Amino acid sequence: MKIDKKSIDMNKIPFSRFGSYFVISLVKNKLWIRDIRGGDDDLGKAFEMQFFESVTVLMTETQLTLMGRQGALHLTFINEDTLSFKGNLKFKLKYQHKRYDTICELAENIYELTSYSQQVKFGIKREKGTLCVNAPWDAVGNTKIELIAEHYYHFFICSYKTVFTESIINHKSHGYTYDYWNTLLPNDQTDASYITWMNFVKPEGQLKRYAMYMSKNWMTNIWSWDNVFSAIFLSHIDSDLALDQYLMFSDHQDRSGMYPDFLNDKFASYSCAKPPVYGWAYEVMCDINPVFKNITLLEKVYDTVSKLSNFWLRHRMSDQGLPYYIHGNESGWDNGTFYKEGVPVITPDLSSFLIRQLDFLARIALDLGMTYESNRLTAEANQIFERMMEMLWTDKGFVGYSIKDKTFIDGSSTLQSLLPLIIHYRLNSTVKETLLEILKEENHFLTEHGLATESLRSPNYQSDGYWRGPIWAPVMLMFTSVLKEMNETEFHEELVKRFFNCMKINGMAENFDAKKGKGLVDPAFAWTSSVYLHYLIHHDFLKPDINNET
Repeated sequence: MKIDKKSIDMNKIPFSRFGSYFVISLVKNKLWIRDIRGGDDDLGKAFEMQFFESVTVLMTETQLTLMGRQGALHLTFINEDTLSFKGNLKFKLKYQHKRYDTICELAENIYELTSYSQQVKFGIKREKGTLCVNAPWDAVGNTKIELIAEHYYHFFICSYKTVFTESIINHKSHGYTYDYWNTLLPNDQTDASYITWMNFVKPEGQLKRYAMYMSKNWMTNIWSWDNVFSAIFLSHIDSDLALDQYLMFSDHQDRSGMYPDFLNDKFASYSCAKPPVYGWAYEVMCDINPVFKNITLLEKVYDTVSKLSNFWLRHRMSDQGLPYYIHGNESGWDNGTFYKEGVPVITPDLSSFLIRQLDFLARIALDLGMTYESNRLTAEANQIFERMMEMLWTDKGFVGYSIKDKTFIDGSSTLQSLLPLIIHYRLNSTVKETLLEILKEENHFLTEHGLATESLRSPNYQSDGYWRGPIWAPVMLMFTSVLKEMNETEFHEELVKRFFNCMKINGMAENFDAKKGKGLVDPAFAWTSSVYLHYLIHHDFLKPDINNET
């Protein structure tokens, strides 16, 4: 299968649309129609598209075209739930059949395929041309299900839970069309706009709001810190959608105050927590769009974020007086070197996030007329800050602490130890200068592409080591946001430019080789495209370079 030079690269970026659970992916040179309900336990492969001749793929943001010598197939989304197949290129849809999966004819030219394995139904409606159904029956279901289309055909496939109606095919989507979405953003030559747009799924099941998944390649969930980076970008263009991302996990907040680790349409996972970055994130959102300062919104935010903070204060507070992680995944730095020898671990980033969140809540409490609560929250933050500085600060930087081994953990090789800059307003000049000096040193953490998560000098550094080396968009946004707050203007602009250019050249990957800039792991990741678009909109100093290219 050949990809046209003018095409979006389907080897990296799938074909989908805002709100849809349908995804068409090229996997090992095979084209699959997937249904990504149920999360990332599997790829959700539903139909393999098989062709009777060699084809060339041409994918735009709104149409997928397959071209052969004998004809062409044009595939588009009618709405979030419906795919349209139109053309004269003969092809087969081979369904990934499992026990009990069944297809039956509901009416003339209308079929219903019930997927017991995926707990969804597919409606198939033929408008014209030939659509042959090959589905032998054996006792409790079809032994296979195949559809063959030819002779200037046009048919639809839609997905639903219970009953087929024509309205599933005919209704207009509630979410954004790509054309309208694109009018909200600056002109740009990358795929960032498309990746961010198409990674949304509609409210269904456990998802009560439109949710920006991190990817429709294979990480088909939304995690409870990924969402705030999506929300920050969306604050520029749609405050309602931004707020939906920010409050997504409040719909499933446990009585302990804990948010789920991740969500999809089928379930909420409480296997671990995620770092308390909600105070910092909402402050960034308010800086972008003053609508978030509305008193009614502040009441909602205060209610859920104070409960989340109480989870850390009551259920994750160590005997040492500092909060701790029970797994690297909880920090977001899954395999970071703070967790090399095991857990639970006290790290300086967690204390700093929680302090900033408590400071944020204290200010909101004053706005809401709750002076006593504000004073209490400030006292909590002061206590944690004093203990953190007493226990984790050394003249050379911050360290971690293993509760299990009762030993300190060297933090000099991990960028995670520099995240206390997020509470720069509390740090004395000596601490700030020490951390900034480390951050600014070339070929330590700082590279021509951004900030490595593990020092280039570390024996644990790996070019493709996930959180042991590569550059990550959310961490870059945190540091660049904080540098701007600190009035470190020159370094802030330089760091933004380095990482912006890295993304622009190497795509919207999950993370990047710190030395070479090459995109790694998932090549179409939504928090990367969100950070890219936030930079593009938010930083005027990037615009001259962009204008020179157009």
